[in-house]
Amino acid sequence: MIPRVVEDGDDIMIPVEGLSIKGVSVAIRMNTLEASVLADSLDAMVEKRVLGSAEWKGGISMKDVEKAEGEGAKLRYQSKGKRISLGIRGLKPCPFCGHRKPQMDMRCDWSLDEPRIFRKIICLYCGVQTPESASDIMYHIETWNRRVSP
Repeated sequence: MIPRVVEDGDDIMIPVEGLSIKGVSVAIRMNTLEASVLADSLDAMVEKRVLGSAEWKGGISMKDVEKAEGEGAKLRYQSKGKRISLGIRGLKPCPFCGHRKPQMDMRCDWSLDEPRIFRKIICLYCGVQTPESASDIMYHIETWNRRVSP
């Protein structure tokens, strides 16, 4: 469940569903810097918790990767020109704008002797993307998540 966030000037408020005090709804209020620190802290806790599980590899949800591979295989048998975008948990935020939900974009190229799936990761907010290629999904994920050290 994704909480509803309400902007209030430089602050944000997150209503806490199902919690009220004397009939008055409760909300968490924080400034954008505090919200960013909280989001980073939650990301770190989730990463620490899941990295040890079998369904995650290097911080990437292997269930999401398997789903993307299955959807890519389906593209070979669907109508020409179809494209799909899927979220994969474990992709780092966009290195340019910081948006937290980049997508795996896949299309099938029917101009080849055998249809081939081309992939890229794209930030739907600012449009930055990895080069499109037929490389496997993990190659694109590793390319996207790679950061240059300061």
